[in-house]
Amino acid sequence: MPSLKRAQALRSAQVAPMPRAYLEYRRGLALGQMDRGGDSARALTTATRAWEEIVRQGADAGDWPRCPLRAITRDAAPVQHSKSDEPLWVREAYRELGYRERDRNNRRGAVDAWGRYLQRVTSNDDAEAKEVRRLLLRLQAH
Repeated sequence: MPSLKRAQALRSAQVAPMPRAYLEYRRGLALGQMDRGGDSARALTTATRAWEEIVRQGADAGDWPRCPLRAITRDAAPVQHSKSDEPLWVREAYRELGYRERDRNNRRGAVDAWGRYLQRVTSNDDAEAKEVRRLLLRLQAH
């Protein structure tokens, strides 16, 4: 549970919007691993909404601070970027959010999250994208 306490402490810290969005993503993953699906979904929703707000405000994704995260989180890996220069964690946050919403029987939330995930996928041959497409078709059929 140390990672949950650390994630909660980081959440309450005064952090700039971009790192806060990333920290909420990490918190959502940690909560998901502890079988706290509702809390995980809320954290992932907060992360994706924070990222959308950053983009709406006109912040360039290239301005995403890569080095300061190491000072904030002990195990932060360098932030990888996709071809659109959007951090890859954003895409993964939508994918994970879709799974969490499906587990909570929130069909609409899962369809929305997976739709946003698929908008960000660059390769149609990606195994994860194929799985999400299959699950999305199943949800839309019901």
